[in-house]
Amino acid sequence: MVTSSDVIVPQNIRRKRLVAVQEGITDPEGFWFHVRRFLPFLPRWSAGTAWTGTSNLCDRFCVASEGYRDLFVRRGADAKKVVVTGIPNFDNCAAYNNNTFPHRDYVLVCTSDARETWKFDNRRRFLRRVQTLANGRSVIFKLHPNENVERASAEIRRIFPGSPIFSSGLAEEMVANCNVLVCQYSTLAFVGLALGKEVHSYFPLDELKRLLPEQNARGAENIAAVCRRLLAEASAEASLTRANELPHGDAVGIEVGGTS
Repeated sequence: MVTSSDVIVPQNIRRKRLVAVQEGITDPEGFWFHVRRFLPFLPRWSAGTAWTGTSNLCDRFCVASEGYRDLFVRRGADAKKVVVTGIPNFDNCAAYNNNTFPHRDYVLVCTSDARETWKFDNRRRFLRRVQTLANGRSVIFKLHPNENVERASAEIRRIFPGSPIFSSGLAEEMVANCNVLVCQYSTLAFVGLALGKEVHSYFPLDELKRLLPEQNARGAENIAAVCRRLLAEASAEASLTRANELPHGDAVGIEVGGTS
């Protein structure tokens, strides 16, 4: 079984060979992360994705970079299970430069769904910060797919009445065509850094650069290789189990009582 998260691991797959693949950026170590550290009986999802990789219910955990491997191990992941493979959605950001998005040379603002996932978000203060960073340059907004589009659009139009607002479309191509990227908690910060953009994020830039997914263009191939190795191990273990369950003579082909 291959899953994109181990924050929740359904009971019906826990007896299977299980590979978790990092989906993208994880939530910061906020209040609920630290609460769960002291109250470990709380579910992992109580801190969002911050406890990703720490269930240790997976046989392997494929991650984006060495920086992320260090991060997950520090949070409690079993170092022997964590494998740096790169991840398919962020391993070849240069490919997004070839696109048909019609706009060029703007400040791109990628919002997050903090309020929709019960986190604090001072949207007005964020938009004022965007206004300062833009300093008169054209601004384009890309809303998070989970956001309340009507509410978010109304807030933006009060401060940026003429700026385009997109609630759909390929955000990575929008990042490729911008000059400046302003994010909240978005994984798109990685795309901006990989493409050499000026990036502003709620996460410290030094940390993002350390965590930046490997640009190896073979994340899927590496993950498939991990899965094949697990399948081979499972097959070998099954063969050994069957051999141990057979009568000794049948297992090794020696003579027992005058027969082979």
